[in-house]
Amino acid sequence: MVTFHARNAIGLRPPDPRRLTHRSAAEATTDHEGLTEHWTGSGGQLYRPDPIQRLRAIQAFHMDQLGYGDIAYNAAYDADGNVYGLRDHAYVSAHAASVGNRANRLTDGICWLEDVRGFTAAAGAAYRWCVQFYELSMRRAPQLFTHHYWGDQGAPGLPTACPGPVVRSITAYLGGAD
Repeated sequence: MVTFHARNAIGLRPPDPRRLTHRSAAEATTDHEGLTEHWTGSGGQLYRPDPIQRLRAIQAFHMDQLGYGDIAYNAAYDADGNVYGLRDHAYVSAHAASVGNRANRLTDGICWLEDVRGFTAAAGAAYRWCVQFYELSMRRAPQLFTHHYWGDQGAPGLPTACPGPVVRSITAYLGGAD
């Protein structure tokens, strides 16, 4: 069973509209390409066992250290089947460097909040929920990309190991671009 948690229910800070750009109507609808997969890993400086605390730490890092207007990702999911609504789709995302900022303008970033259990059946259900939500709201299937894909498109190198071997293999299995 998948449980959705709206942004306002998880205690994220309000976004800073001075540091956000609205997507054009076409970028938010007809030109929108799909989803870019991310992975936080199960350790590191921003890791917290509680996924909500982890999302708050990620948002603080993105806003306070990187200067973003909000958390970079549009949604996240975890091993317990929770899906978290994050950055509003109306705004250009900040999840992947890419030529012409295509990844952020034309895809939504979704992030697997891995823990020591790895990719569970509940994580798979939550991931499918994210894809189905896209299909319902956009009236078409999303193209799937990994964070790794955008680094291979001539953009600056990837600063992390994102999206990780599991996410890369799942995306490839589903016909996505790695």
